[in-house]
Amino acid sequence: MRMFSLPSRFHAIIAVAFLAAPCVSSAQDQTRGSQPVSLREAFFPRKKAAATPAAPVSADLPEPEVAAPPVRSEKVSRPTARQASAKSPKPASAAARKTATKTALAPSAKPAKPAKTAKTAPSPSRGRTASRAEDQETAWKAEATGGAITAWPTGRKLVALTFDDGPNARVTPALLELLVREKVKATFYLLGQSVQACPQLVDRIAREGHELGNHSYSHPQLTKAGAEGTRRELTRARDLVASCTTAQMATMRPPYGAHNAAVRQVCAEMGYKVILWDVDTNDWRKGMTAQRVIDTIRRDTRDGSIILMHDRLPQITVPATEAAIKDLKAKGFEFVTVSELLAQPRLNATKKVAQGAGTGESVVTSGTSANLVTKAPSR
Repeated sequence: MRMFSLPSRFHAIIAVAFLAAPCVSSAQDQTRGSQPVSLREAFFPRKKAAATPAAPVSADLPEPEVAAPPVRSEKVSRPTARQASAKSPKPASAAARKTATKTALAPSAKPAKPAKTAKTAPSPSRGRTASRAEDQETAWKAEATGGAITAWPTGRKLVALTFDDGPNARVTPALLELLVREKVKATFYLLGQSVQACPQLVDRIAREGHELGNHSYSHPQLTKAGAEGTRRELTRARDLVASCTTAQMATMRPPYGAHNAAVRQVCAEMGYKVILWDVDTNDWRKGMTAQRVIDTIRRDTRDGSIILMHDRLPQITVPATEAAIKDLKAKGFEFVTVSELLAQPRLNATKKVAQGAGTGESVVTSGTSANLVTKAPSR
């Protein structure tokens, strides 16, 4: 028991410590690496936070790239300002550029100017030539080659008053009273639609001795309607008139004065003569007055004239007709219907009728004036 005295016990503890140090050191090496551990740490280790395990290193990661050594570029010689100016062309001046542009745009050869031709006088509209007498002559005897009749000179100072687009409930009764009072006969070119509106006036016109004419049913331009359309328009108007009176119609007036070979052929087959006019009052135009209509009739009426008016204008038709009748009677003219005028022997005319090239449209020529009958003013 004495051998284990205090000094002996101390020595024993130290011996045990030395014997146990390698084991502790190896255990610490696993967690702390290869750092040396003191005796105190071996017996009384410090409490530390658990270390985060390091991310495993993958064997597939690429090896870091090693930058290549910079390559030294060779020195490039640049031309001096004097050498550059010698090699590059000098810019052209503004005047030179303008000249070059004009040269590029100019045509290679200048086209020759067309030779000046003599100016021909435009075809005057109906009733608007310099000489009214000459214009009347150019309009006469248009029927010589199957054209329309515009006038019929007889040498007896006969004239025909004609009224289009009727009958009209407001104007036609007053006009008929005037004609009875003045003992004048006229010709009425009836519109089928107007006949439907005032059928009772159709029989009255016929009973009072006036002539009836066909003016189509709906007032179309017959040259655009074709042969069948023309026949349909005229037939419908004829049937309506026949339902109102027993009087027959021997003449027709194409709306707008438009006609051609096809229209004339249909009219001939139906027994109609195509009647136009040589005195156009233009009473239907906007702004027209009764006095202007009177002046036109007084100025343009000649022997054999056919005067165009409309019995649908309350402010113009009756007063203008009354003044014109008195004025023409004072000059020795006699009023007849169109058929009565055509029944008279006709004076020989000095004009000729040509046919429009390739169209079959009647062209009236005399001297330098020419009138295409299909281009009469709108009615």
